[in-house]
Amino acid sequence: MVQGCDDAFRPVAAAEQSRSGRSSRSGRTPRVSRLRRAAPLFVLAVAMAASWPLLIQLSLWRGQVSLENRAHQRALSWLKVASFLNPHNAEVHFLLARTYRRLRRFDDVSRQLDQARKLGWDVALLKREQLIALAQTGQYAELKGHWSELFDTAGSDGPEISNAYVSGCISRLRLADALRVLNAWQADYPTDSQSYFLRGRLHEATLNWSDAARAYQQALQLAPSRIDARFHLAKSLMKLGRFQNAESHLRQVLREAPRHHKAPVVLATCLIKLRKTAEARDLLTLVLQKTPNRLEALKAMGKLELSAGRPKAALRYLKPAAKRHPEDCEVRYAYGKALRETGDEQAAREQFAFVDAAAKPLLQLKQLTKKLLKNPRNTEIRFQIATLTWKYKSHDEGAQWFLSLLAIDPNHKPTHAALARHYALLGDDKQAELHRRLAR
Repeated sequence: MVQGCDDAFRPVAAAEQSRSGRSSRSGRTPRVSRLRRAAPLFVLAVAMAASWPLLIQLSLWRGQVSLENRAHQRALSWLKVASFLNPHNAEVHFLLARTYRRLRRFDDVSRQLDQARKLGWDVALLKREQLIALAQTGQYAELKGHWSELFDTAGSDGPEISNAYVSGCISRLRLADALRVLNAWQADYPTDSQSYFLRGRLHEATLNWSDAARAYQQALQLAPSRIDARFHLAKSLMKLGRFQNAESHLRQVLREAPRHHKAPVVLATCLIKLRKTAEARDLLTLVLQKTPNRLEALKAMGKLELSAGRPKAALRYLKPAAKRHPEDCEVRYAYGKALRETGDEQAAREQFAFVDAAAKPLLQLKQLTKKLLKNPRNTEIRFQIATLTWKYKSHDEGAQWFLSLLAIDPNHKPTHAALARHYALLGDDKQAELHRRLAR
């Protein structure tokens, strides 16, 4: 009976147990499921927390290696990763500043150096970065007394420091100093196109057009996309009379840089030599519409009109050019021809007299420049070059030579007197009076 009762209640009990089991499982299942899903994320989080310092060090190390190998874009990518992983790492910000400096992104340099300073990075290293940035931006006065220090600690910054130093020397016409550093630069970094480009600029300064063309060609072999090297190569080839080769390079410059400021006038001058006058006229007309007082454009258009047998039209361009630049022998000679062909013989003789007087001094310039290379601190040679250049070639270029002399001898009275005349012609009374006082 009892057994029967048990049997009778067993289905009910089973049903109750079944319901109870389902209820129990329905209470546990969501919690267990969430734990199971969260477990991999938890493990990943623990793994990332454990490896986070390793990731920071890895990205920092890769950035350093890339920077040392001068792979600057790759260095920037790795250092940005390091900065993301640890935005408060002073070394990361310092290396980012160095990378941006080499990429010439100087606003970013300042921001990163400031951040590195706030985070406690070494002050001496920060100062060195600032000095190199000043050098790269041409603020040479701030670097007086620091060049030896920068070269002694150059490391992989050698090309930037050398580039700044050589550029400064060329701008101040300290050509022997520039040549000495160029030689060392090319020995250490033989594949750096900038060193060959600056060697070309140095040869230009000494009127050595064959070597200038050779240097620019080497720069282009190393960096075929360099517009500046191609443009200066074309100018050097024109000086050597190789106008067809120059034309090809100039057309490529304008294809790759249609807004190049100087190339249209130089190409027009080249085309005149090649007797492609119609195209030259079109180019010069466009230039003079935008910049009516461009000396080179006025000169080229005047010569073009002369070659076309239109001396009156030539005077329209050559007269203002001669008035604004009376020291330019090429302008004065073309102006004299136009005056003679229009019947003004007296005025023509005045122009030709100036050209005749300039012939011998201009021939002396190349020899004087060669002498200066051997004796760069010879103020007498430098003064002669400055005087002849200012009087018979270019007032602006001559003034640069005078200023370069003052960098050697700040109290050279004849130079101050010459600069007083120069600034008086420009209408700069303040500078003119300053140099008059120093000349006395």
